[in-house]
Amino acid sequence: MNILFIGSSGVYQTVLAANLHMDTIPTDYKQLPCFGDYNMEQSGQPLFMGIDNYGNRIYALGVGSDVGMVQKCLEQLVTILGASADDLLVIPILIRSQGSISFLQQVSRWRALRPLSIALIIKLLKKDLPSIQAQLPQFT
Repeated sequence: MNILFIGSSGVYQTVLAANLHMDTIPTDYKQLPCFGDYNMEQSGQPLFMGIDNYGNRIYALGVGSDVGMVQKCLEQLVTILGASADDLLVIPILIRSQGSISFLQQVSRWRALRPLSIALIIKLLKKDLPSIQAQLPQFT
């Protein structure tokens, strides 16, 4: 199965959620593959994060502000293409600090402010960590 973590940003909460799901979280979030990589996010392609303990392929994708609508579209696309619901699991990751993170993403386009923006985003993500963990799928 493929598991796709979607959120308004594809290089922050979705990357963190994917790595939490795979139990591969370093203490420094900046060490996560693709974390804060705006070039990767602007490609518009799902970012392959790895394979979980169950053999599922894990991806992260930024979809903009209407995460719920994109989730419905992706799930319906799977049906239209005749695939099984077991082929793709779409997991939205919604966090309180998303508005602040979006603002800080814009600010970080100025190279001089990027380190400060990233540090603030990490602080916000750590505050939202319990919420992110609660949204992860539970396999038995």
